[in-house]
Amino acid sequence: MEIWLLIFGLAIGAVLFIGGKLRENKESFVPTLAPVTDEEENKHDITAPNEQDWWNGLPLSETQQLALALAKKTMPIWQSYTQETIISYKDSTNGAHKNIDPRFLQSSLAILTVHASDVSTLDVDPEIRNCYNEFVEPIVALQDGLWTPPFPVKKIFFSMYYILKSMVERTDEASQREYLSISIAHAFDSLDMTRLYNSKEINAFIDSYKVLGK
Repeated sequence: MEIWLLIFGLAIGAVLFIGGKLRENKESFVPTLAPVTDEEENKHDITAPNEQDWWNGLPLSETQQLALALAKKTMPIWQSYTQETIISYKDSTNGAHKNIDPRFLQSSLAILTVHASDVSTLDVDPEIRNCYNEFVEPIVALQDGLWTPPFPVKKIFFSMYYILKSMVERTDEASQREYLSISIAHAFDSLDMTRLYNSKEINAFIDSYKVLGK
């Protein structure tokens, strides 16, 4: 009888140990997406102060391509977040809780990529407008504090929103550049906070676009 109790006790201990290891692996992404202070949020290590907003010297089409490329580079952060979290926000008008599809940003990026060539026209494709409209409520929730994801995730969401805004609410090239610049800054902030790529990878990526502005 004592032997069976000993075996049973060892089995329970093994289950608890394995369960603990699984939880550790499941939560391994959390430190990357943990909330940061306002001071940390405003740091710009990726672009030195004297090079801030260097992308404004790019041709408009390349500026848009940079914004889209950055959105693609930040997507793993969103994917890590959505794998572990049910994305829900509170509607500011009626207080109802609404969920966001985990693949919302991926599908939005796919739509944006298809219509990237529309940069030179003020006409807005219905698919782009519908996509933009789907962003409005979550953006309001972010601004009102009714959805509080980690800062890197918040930055990614704003980055995508401003690419859409550059296509839907543009009135001229200047307004389009302004929205794209905001999008790019948000994306760089997100990459800076998470250290998703090392400095060599980031610098190589940046240099490939800087040459287009010379």
